[in-house]
Formats: sequence, C-alpha cells, structure tokens
Amino acid sequence: MSSERYNFERDVYTLVLFTRWPEEPALRYGRAVCDMDPVTDEGTRLNVYRHRLVFVHARAPLEELPPSLRPLMGLLDDTLDGHVDETRYPDAVSQHILARIRREGMTPEENAKLKDEASWEAAKREERHWGRVEGRAEAAARALLTVLRARGIAVPDTARERLLAQKDPDRLERWLAKAAVAASVDEVFDDPS
Repeated sequence: MSSERYNFERDVYTLVLFTRWPEEPALRYGRAVCDMDPVTDEGTRLNVYRHRLVFVHARAPLEELPPSLRPLMGLLDDTLDGHVDETRYPDAVSQHILARIRREGMTPEENAKLKDEASWEAAKREERHWGRVEGRAEAAARALLTVLRARGIAVPDTARERLLAQKDPDRLERWLAKAAVAASVDEVFDDPS
C-alpha cells in the first residue's frame, strides 16, 4: 500500500477559555484565533498538523461573539454561575456537554467552582492564609507548654485543654510572654477567653 493513502491534513485546536471578563480594554474581545503551522529548523512549512489557538471569553457580551459560538458560550457562562436551565440549550453540542457533566457526577455548582479561576485562586489564597494562622497557633501552643514545663509550672488538664483549644495565635503569643515570668498557670490565663 502506498503511504499516500494515509497522508491527510490534520488540524489541532487548543481552546483557551477565559471565565472572567478582563479589566484591561485591549483584552476585551469575544474570540481571537492564532494560526500556527509547524515549521522545521530549516524554515520549511509542513502544512500538516496545523495548530490553532482559539481564545474565547465565556463572559463576553454575546454580540462580541460569532453567532455560531453564542449558544455554547451562553451555556458555559451559565455553568460558571452554577445555575443552568438545560431547556435553554436544546442543540446537540450543548446537550453533549450537559450529559458529560452529569456523567462526571458534578453539579453545576461544583462545575462553576472548578471553572472560575478567580474563585479558585481566591480560595487557594484563603486556604494558605488559614493554614499559616493555624500553624502559628500550633507552634505558639507547643512553645507555651514547653516554657511552662521548663519553668516547673504544673499545667492542669483543664488549662492544657484551654490552651490547646485556643486558635488565636496572637492570644497564644501573649500567653507565651506571660509564661516567661508567671509564677503559676493562672497568671498566664488572667485575660478573659
């Protein structure tokens, strides 16, 4: 068999979907396409496996999008806010996407959380913040128990429980400073909880 039978044109598409309308006016568009054709080191265009980067803003005003993309972008926009009226999207492509979401076991709300990069980044920042606060509190509690033990000050179970339950690192650090000079555990906890 001749290899010519297997020589057919292929295009590769990469869809880059933005889920937030940009603040910068120069970046406000519905769709933009970047066409690339692989080129050898010698500069020869291969005319095979062309690559098209398609940038689409899911939250672009519909009039900024080509008519063929409007139903799909409407669906994507609806999935981002977590509330989808599936009857608004009877076309085959939209129904396929909705079926896939159901098969994956994701609710529109879960899908929205995964798709909205702004919310995702904010959640990651918040999680890191609370992780640092929690780590600071744990370290201060351990240091406080160490100082009390090193100074020979008895720590009754009720005081230990109160200390370990405290999650405010600033309060724990104040208690730590008091523990360095206190004669008893009561002097450490003299402020109201």
